[in-house]
Amino acid sequence: MVKQYIVVRNQVATRDGMQMSAPKLAVMVSHASMCFLSRRVGEAIREGGQLQLSDEEKEWLENSFVKILLKAKNLHAMEKIVGSAEENGLQENVDFFCIRDDCTTELLPDEGKKTAFVAIGFRPMAVEQLKPVVGKLQLLR
Repeated sequence: MVKQYIVVRNQVATRDGMQMSAPKLAVMVSHASMCFLSRRVGEAIREGGQLQLSDEEKEWLENSFVKILLKAKNLHAMEKIVGSAEENGLQENVDFFCIRDDCTTELLPDEGKKTAFVAIGFRPMAVEQLKPVVGKLQLLR
């Protein structure tokens, strides 16, 4: 079965010391979900060609459209997920997309950075392919 996995960082520093607001979370998850598709559309526009989607992406768009929202507890966990994805042959900006907030509203930048690493959006793919990367993560509730 083809699903899209999205990982959100559970603990992100905010200006008010509270958790990230629901609207901000919704926007970050939306970015993570649509990143693969907006990348493909942008490539098609720049190259003046047709939209190129994998068979898995087509299946997902035409049928299930299932998204699984998982949580990572901190920045270190997010970095480990990226490392695991790469170790399993996945490429950033092709198979997964790191969503970083510019920190102009409620979030504070990660230490030593100008942005906050908030989410990872994986393109729709077979569950078995992502199990080694996200299999131990819990659902965001």
